[in-house]
Amino acid sequence: MLRVTVALGAVACAAAFSPLAVSSVRKSFCVPATRSPQEIKMVAETTRGRGRAVRGEDLVLLGQGSTTPPMQALSEIIFLGTGSSSGTPMVGCVMKGEEGCEICKECVRNPSSKNARNNPSLLIRYRRDAAPAEPATELEDCECTSTIIIDVGKTFKRSALSCFAKYKVKKVHAVCLTHEHADAIMGLDDLRELSMPPRNWRDILAQTPQSDEHDFMKPMPIFLLPETLSHIKRVFPYLTKEPGAPEPKVQRYVSRLSWNPITPFRAFDCAGLQMLPVDLVHGGDCPTAGFIFGTQSRAVYLSDFNKIPPETLAAVSKEPVDLLVLDCLLNNKDAPTHIGLPTALEIVRSVRPAQALLVGMSHSFGDHDAWNKKLKELEAEGVYVQLAHEGQRVLMRL
Repeated sequence: MLRVTVALGAVACAAAFSPLAVSSVRKSFCVPATRSPQEIKMVAETTRGRGRAVRGEDLVLLGQGSTTPPMQALSEIIFLGTGSSSGTPMVGCVMKGEEGCEICKECVRNPSSKNARNNPSLLIRYRRDAAPAEPATELEDCECTSTIIIDVGKTFKRSALSCFAKYKVKKVHAVCLTHEHADAIMGLDDLRELSMPPRNWRDILAQTPQSDEHDFMKPMPIFLLPETLSHIKRVFPYLTKEPGAPEPKVQRYVSRLSWNPITPFRAFDCAGLQMLPVDLVHGGDCPTAGFIFGTQSRAVYLSDFNKIPPETLAAVSKEPVDLLVLDCLLNNKDAPTHIGLPTALEIVRSVRPAQALLVGMSHSFGDHDAWNKKLKELEAEGVYVQLAHEGQRVLMRL
């Protein structure tokens, strides 16, 4: 195994990738400049997936094969949230002061700690095939990019404030929801801020009432299970008005959303990216979906569940998996509605992805860096699994 250290500074090179040759003597990848001045140690090795993987603490590059792809061909996955429904730090622990747990106290002292976690959420910046031919200097929104978010929970606004400016996210094209719980849907109201209207929006609508003509009035597509939509209609009646319903007497600016029910194991087009929803068991009383996406490289997102139905495991294992994102609430056992680390590792060993990243960890899980050091020992048996953290990025060709 060859270890490569790449200095990632604030200054991007013209092509944003500095080639490090990959061969039997000298392996290399092109690693884009990040906005952090720190050095990231990358490790390149052959995996069971569709190519090689370059792994770093903050960035992972997957499934690129033996050739270096141009920057504009890469898609990007960003972890907006990696914690439990309560997040970390927990209010209850903070209220205890010095009697609270060490993880929560550390997060209060250091809000940028990798132990600080929001509700599970994933941003997918999908580069379509119609990418421009000229080199790109960094991954950011453009006409050939679709930005998709999976789940907008209670902490979505905090996640967006932390990551959107940092990674130059300028527009969100669609949202996929896994299930009806608060940690997946309670940020729906905040979606109105993603299409801010001009200050004179009322005057504009008075002059041209055809609201669909204005970008700030175009609804954002939401893809979700029918059962999740039924629940949202009870929680957010003002966001789920039926077509043709009378307009309110006072015009208020709320999220404009279009609701698109999905069916497990039936693929759908999500802003140009083909997504396959799969069934998950989340305590038995909450219909829940996972998502499989990507044709050139394959990603699987399974964030909230305590059991995987056989047909879902078959769909996941049908082809090699480059990125597997798995629920993992506790470090020693399963919970009634979530799997823990022992079951997560069983799934990783069964699927054998190029890289597995765990999400949904509670404050009692333990220290991020300490656990990742332990999990790294599994690489000796060909198991590549780590805890994910907020703002972590994965580059891959979807």
